[in-house]
Amino acid sequence: MHCLTYKGCFLNCCCMSYRDCSSTTCRLTYKRCYCTCYRDYRGKTTMDVALCNKHQVDDLKAKLAEQEIELAEKNEDANKLIAIVGAETEKVAQEKAIADEEAIKVQIINEEVSQKAKDCSEDLAKAEPALQAAMEALDTLNKKNLTEMKSFGSPPAAVINVASAVMVLLAPDGRIPADRSWKAAKATVMSKVDAFLTNLKEYNKENIHENCRKAIQPYLNDKDFNPEFIYAKSSAAAGLCAWVINIMKFYEVFCDVEPKRIALNVANAELAAAQEKLAFLQAKLVQLELSLASLTAKFQKATDAKLKCQAEADATNNTIVLANRLVGGLASENVRWAESINILKEQEKTLPGDILLVSSFVSYLGCFTKPYRLELLEKIWITTLENIKDIIPISSEFEPLSLLIDDTIIAKWNNDWLPSDKMSIENATILTTCERWPLVIDPQLQGIKWIKQNFAANLKTVRIGQKGYMDVIEAAVSSGDTVLIENIGESIDPILNPLLGRNTIKKQLEDFLLARLSAAEGNFLGDYALVENLETTKSTAAEIETKVAEAKTTEREINDARENYRPAACRASLIYFLLGDLNKIHPMYQFSLKAFSTVFEKAIEQAELAEDVSERVVNLIDKITYSVYQYTTRGLFERDKLIFTSQLTFQILLLKNDLNAKELDFLLRFPFIPNLISPVNFISHTGWGGIKNVHLVAKWLSQLEKKLEQYSLVSHDNYRVFISAEPAASAESHIIPHGILESAIKIINEPPSGMQANLHKALNNFTQETLEMCARETEFKSILFVLCYFHAVVQERRKFGPQGWNRSYPFNVGDLTISVNVLYNYLEANNKVPWEDLRYLFGEIMYGGHITDDWDRRLCRTYLEVYMHPDMLSSELFLAPGFPIPPNSDFKGYHAYIDEMLPPESPYLYGLHPNAEIEFLTSTSENLFKTVFEMQPQDSGTAGGAGISKEEKGELTITSDMEDLSNALYMDQVPNGWANRAYPSLYTLTAWYADLIQRVKELEGWVSDFQLPAAVWLAGFFNPQSFLTAIMQQMARKNEWPLDKMCIQCDVTKKCRDDMAGPPREGAFIHGLFMEGARWDTQTGMIGESLLKELTPMLPIVFLKAIPVDRQETKNIYQCPVYKTKQRGPTFVWTFNLKTKEKSSKWILGGVCLLLQV
Repeated sequence: MHCLTYKGCFLNCCCMSYRDCSSTTCRLTYKRCYCTCYRDYRGKTTMDVALCNKHQVDDLKAKLAEQEIELAEKNEDANKLIAIVGAETEKVAQEKAIADEEAIKVQIINEEVSQKAKDCSEDLAKAEPALQAAMEALDTLNKKNLTEMKSFGSPPAAVINVASAVMVLLAPDGRIPADRSWKAAKATVMSKVDAFLTNLKEYNKENIHENCRKAIQPYLNDKDFNPEFIYAKSSAAAGLCAWVINIMKFYEVFCDVEPKRIALNVANAELAAAQEKLAFLQAKLVQLELSLASLTAKFQKATDAKLKCQAEADATNNTIVLANRLVGGLASENVRWAESINILKEQEKTLPGDILLVSSFVSYLGCFTKPYRLELLEKIWITTLENIKDIIPISSEFEPLSLLIDDTIIAKWNNDWLPSDKMSIENATILTTCERWPLVIDPQLQGIKWIKQNFAANLKTVRIGQKGYMDVIEAAVSSGDTVLIENIGESIDPILNPLLGRNTIKKQLEDFLLARLSAAEGNFLGDYALVENLETTKSTAAEIETKVAEAKTTEREINDARENYRPAACRASLIYFLLGDLNKIHPMYQFSLKAFSTVFEKAIEQAELAEDVSERVVNLIDKITYSVYQYTTRGLFERDKLIFTSQLTFQILLLKNDLNAKELDFLLRFPFIPNLISPVNFISHTGWGGIKNVHLVAKWLSQLEKKLEQYSLVSHDNYRVFISAEPAASAESHIIPHGILESAIKIINEPPSGMQANLHKALNNFTQETLEMCARETEFKSILFVLCYFHAVVQERRKFGPQGWNRSYPFNVGDLTISVNVLYNYLEANNKVPWEDLRYLFGEIMYGGHITDDWDRRLCRTYLEVYMHPDMLSSELFLAPGFPIPPNSDFKGYHAYIDEMLPPESPYLYGLHPNAEIEFLTSTSENLFKTVFEMQPQDSGTAGGAGISKEEKGELTITSDMEDLSNALYMDQVPNGWANRAYPSLYTLTAWYADLIQRVKELEGWVSDFQLPAAVWLAGFFNPQSFLTAIMQQMARKNEWPLDKMCIQCDVTKKCRDDMAGPPREGAFIHGLFMEGARWDTQTGMIGESLLKELTPMLPIVFLKAIPVDRQETKNIYQCPVYKTKQRGPTFVWTFNLKTKEKSSKWILGGVCLLLQV
């Protein structure tokens, strides 16, 4: 429980842990007792092995002769099947060749058909322009102009020729009328204008009679038969002329294509026949292949039987060779085993208690840090057993590792890159002793390095999800290899569940030999492992003892020298663990030990040398601190740099004891006083590849991590991979793997801070050539500059939080550049500037495409209406107070204009009141202290109360909900389980509870007499929308008005709550509304400018009444959104229409709204 309070984590001690402890106790007890109680049995077993060796060899020789006869018979069967399989294979090859030849023929026919189809399509495409022109000509005709044409008494000759040509084309069945005069045309084809127009549109353009085609030719050859010439006579006649010409062009091309279409149909028929033949041959080939597969399987079975017989014969022969080696190897080991037994006998008295402690150490303490291991072992377990030492005695100087390993093993582990500190040795001992498969939590990769070296001979390294990883694990299980599964996540593939229980433990050389000998039954001469391990046991002990002695000597020398540099090491350790806590601020902040070590080593190399050790240590501390600070801050967002600097400063001061922990806790917890003008006087003294946007390919990131790890092992030292990604909006939506973040050098690229820097950056996306590319240079330059200013405003306005934008939007440079391209295209294509079209495209599509909140969309649209309108070209338009649109200039001139004319940074540049900056600075300081406070360790020593809780006694299981509740109470935050069932609120837990009590009292007072209060506290409702809807429903029922045609009329009175005697007859009086961004002027009864430092003034009593929509006032009205909290966005309640003498755009840009809670 102490670990839970301090580190925010806990250990679940379940039945499995107790079972493992019991199993380990039994196993270790059996191991020790076995070594002493069965020594006589082992000696007898050794002699029995030597006596029975000769008899077993004779039996094996007879068995070998029988196996050789059986092997000869199986060889003969396999040879017969070889001939049959060969003949069948040849037959399949011949049929396959025939099928391949037929497939080639089909392919050739298919290509011919495709080419013919392509030719037909291309020829028809040539006719499309003519047909389209004819249809467009018909579109110019209508009843009006045809009627006008028909009314001509004596039209020009060109018009008469057009009418005659139309009569020729419309002649049924090619019967050309002899009389094609104007009078005849009016009487026949043009008699009914609507029918005439329909005949033209539905004309069968693909079947023109030969007589019509010949008769129309003289008209087409007439030079005056031209739409442009005829247009001067009659627009309708010109349209008919264009139709006649283009219809004939289309028909000529269509006639050329028809023979090709006939040929295409014939080719398709040939292709179908060839494909049918090919399918028959392929089916036949499949049958032959199935027959061949059956024969091949029989042959394989015979071959396997032969090989199995051969292997059995070889095994028998090898067993005979090994027999004589066994007895000789056993003889020399008896002496050393006897010496070990004498030592074990001395430990028999304290063996039960020691084994109990060792088993508990292995089963329970693996996940604890060093301080908690010592506390549990020495202060609790050993103390408890010493109180009952008469029942369970333990060694006077108990060392938990003494029963499990010795100096020889430790020396070997150290040579295999295991750190020599006690903690690492204990972890390695637990790893090699525990019953279940160990889960190694190793962020520094030191344990992985030791595992790969220590088990290198038979280690198989895999990752979950890696291709074929289950095959590797299955092979390792069958062959007894060690498996290392790296980068295990929070969940494990269920297919691994059968392997999670560890059923056997691999013993070392001596225990291995004893177990195999004592358990030997029957024929044990073929036990290769037994013989080989026996022969290598002797040469192992001397080598390891030498390495242990060398390691101890080196360790003493290193310890004496490194103590002088401990202050520098402490500073580096403090900074490293501080970097590890940065992921609490943002999940992108991941720093690996490897990266930190690189920076640390470079800092040591660059630190100024000094002969005096103390001076050298000071230089190291300063250089390490500064280097790591530089390395870290370039990967932090601007908003988090101050938090990191503050936390680093606080921790260094705590390390030096220059800062009291309680004073720091008070600083971080103490709430600010919003209405205090002067500060509280309590501090009187100073003291080479590129991958972009990887956040869009979540499923591929795991593969990317593996590939980067693979390439890092074989790539050139100068090779680099540049990866870009947008940060996640929240920790829950973060998807980039920690492995990539920890191994990468992180550089944050975010928009600059301040309007001037943002405006310069926006303008730098273009060049002088861009300014000159449009023919309408003046309009283009002016609107482009306004777009740059607009882009800078929407970017920088985000810093003001919800008062700037209700939600956060990823506006980027692409929005600006695309908008400028659209501007260029529209100015080039139109004679006048299409202001409405441009504002719609910029505000609703380019930038508005990011926006999801309707009120933010209104804000974006209002900015463009204020900045972009025709007056900006004819008069001086101010983008901000004191900042007019610049005159026509060049690229450098615009930059100089920004430097000279742009006013100092202030909320006025964005249309906001100066109070918005106060709110911004207050929110920034609140976030700083809140984040630093969350990063502080939750030391249980600061908690009050006495006694031991049920959690500390282990009588109550800590669940995730209980942990969340504990953290929320400590942080003075509303627990999520409470907030989800309550109402939106930004209060701390204390203030929230007081607010909740007040709401309950308000509701109790209301229901006591079941009458509407004189003034309703609107914020006191869990769902204020329901109350406002009820007001409309009441009026709708009373007056029989449709509910969907009603709205709320809002009238702000001059009264306060105490002035109200009773509720109104209709509607309701409400109170408890706060205005942000402006104030209510009670004298004028309208919205007015905010008073400086008055952030959220309260409104007087507001009278709400339901009225029909068509009766509401629309002039001099500001549609003011109402929100539950300052978070705005998802807490929207209603829209109140408030009176104003200013334009509504002023309050929209000012982010004016009403709040139910501040």
